Amino acid sequence: MVEKSTTIYIACEGLIDAVLAEKLIEYAIGPTVTVERHTTDGKAKLKKRINGYNNAAHHSLWFVLVDLDNEICAPELRNEWFSKISEAAYMCFTVAVREAEAWLLADRDSIAKFLYVAREKIPIDPEKIEKPKEFLVELARKSKAKSIREHIPPRPGSGRQVGPGYTKKLIDFVSKQWNIETARKNSNSLDRAIDRIKRVSTEYKKAFVP
Repeated sequence: MVEKSTTIYIACEGLIDAVLAEKLIEYAIGPTVTVERHTTDGKAKLKKRINGYNNAAHHSLWFVLVDLDNEICAPELRNEWFSKISEAAYMCFTVAVREAEAWLLADRDSIAKFLYVAREKIPIDPEKIEKPKEFLVELARKSKAKSIREHIPPRPGSGRQVGPGYTKKLIDFVSKQWNIETARKNSNSLDRAIDRIKRVSTEYKKAFVP
């Protein structure tokens, strides 16, 4: 358990990812750790700031979460982002395969109940879904619940990828229903992320926490 004085800084693409990251940290390290968020509104902006985050990670704990998206593999993405710098000792750089939504889909029972769809519609291996966010939205279109159909998918003609209530609904799911213990069994990248948080935070504790 990390002491109350320890702060872990998180950096990610958006608000849903930030809430998800906080829940992962609480699961992996404990509820007493202090978390400070840095959201960048997109992957490109996050990449631009990685040097600064990495410099800070020489003396403080940082958890950076980024989607793999269309990249070939997580190691290739990591090498690209850290091609000109060495990853700092307390930088926990984590890649969600292929998007963080795949981690949510990995808890099949909970997401099925949340979306009011049959569990059988959700793949056992969500990391094989090419575009998990789009897949989740399409599931929501077929939901038995009007509140899901009206808020998660985009409205016709809006030109948007998601509906007006997508962020709020997904944050509620992550905060109240998502079971990390179940999800990590169906997602290798999530399981690795949890193990990495534990390892890096332990190393930081040994070096800096009395």
